[in-house]
Amino acid sequence: MVRLAIASALVSGLLVSIAAPSPAQAPASNPVPAQPAAGADGQGTTGQNSTPAPISPQGQNSSGQTPGTANGTAAPNPTPPPPRRTRVPWIGIDYSLLVPSSAKTRQRFGQYLSGIGIGIGSIYQPNLKGSFGLDIGIQAEEGTGAYMIMVPVGVRYVRALAVVRSWRPFVGATVDMTNVLLRSEPDNIGAAYHVGYGGSLFLGTSIARSGHLQIGYALYSSIRGFDFSGPNLDAGVRF
Repeated sequence: MVRLAIASALVSGLLVSIAAPSPAQAPASNPVPAQPAAGADGQGTTGQNSTPAPISPQGQNSSGQTPGTANGTAAPNPTPPPPRRTRVPWIGIDYSLLVPSSAKTRQRFGQYLSGIGIGIGSIYQPNLKGSFGLDIGIQAEEGTGAYMIMVPVGVRYVRALAVVRSWRPFVGATVDMTNVLLRSEPDNIGAAYHVGYGGSLFLGTSIARSGHLQIGYALYSSIRGFDFSGPNLDAGVRF
């Protein structure tokens, strides 16, 4: 009985060893899918165009470049048109009026001395700090047997009191040397050139660059008994 059991065990072991598969016949493990070949940009290709990289909120893709630009450099903006130049009016009309305080001057040359002419140059724009400048003018008048031409030349100081939109009220003063050509036959004064001195105080306003208006008082030294001091008015416009 013992021998029969041993023989049965040997036969069973032999059959199991014959039925067991050999290592060469072992089934292969689950295959790993082949990776697609890398394209020129390092991403897999499947025979179709690769999908564009997503765009970041800042306008750049994952490679740090902005679409539509070379190497991420933004295209230059077009050059804006040059600003239009503001036209400054420089020619127009000037008017002056002087009322002599001297009765003798009014009798010989009239109750007032006035002049109108072509104004050249832009309207002066005073500033809040004040500034000095050249003062030059001309006053001419003709009376009965007499005439007078006066050209004051000197220094002018003007200071703006405020800047209210296009209005600039100002105050100022002048100190001048007066150059006078005077002739008066009733007073036996032949035509001759005379030098005197003078000055004025005034206030007024400029209106943008289109006009100005000022009033004041001029004080001049007497020339051969004629005194041309008195209140005056100056106005001008530019087109």
